[in-house]
Amino acid sequence: MSTVAIHLDPSLQRFVDASVSSGSFHSASEVVAVALRNLQADQETRASRLAALRQDVNLGLEQAARGEFVEYDAESIIAGNAAR
Repeated sequence: MSTVAIHLDPSLQRFVDASVSSGSFHSASEVVAVALRNLQADQETRASRLAALRQDVNLGLEQAARGEFVEYDAESIIAGNAAR
């Protein structure tokens, strides 16, 4: 395991210290490691969601190019909702 020096603003340092003092973590290194793993998981989730969104958009564009869509205007949507 390598050593890395980091500089934290006072509020983050207090958070790390409190996390260790509370017994939730054994050391500041453990707090930072968990935080980085959570950040990594969050970034992977965001990337996965973005890829799925792009896939859905491309599918919609392909369907539109093939004419597979229905046209609506605001008035017909409002009228349809009012009829319910």
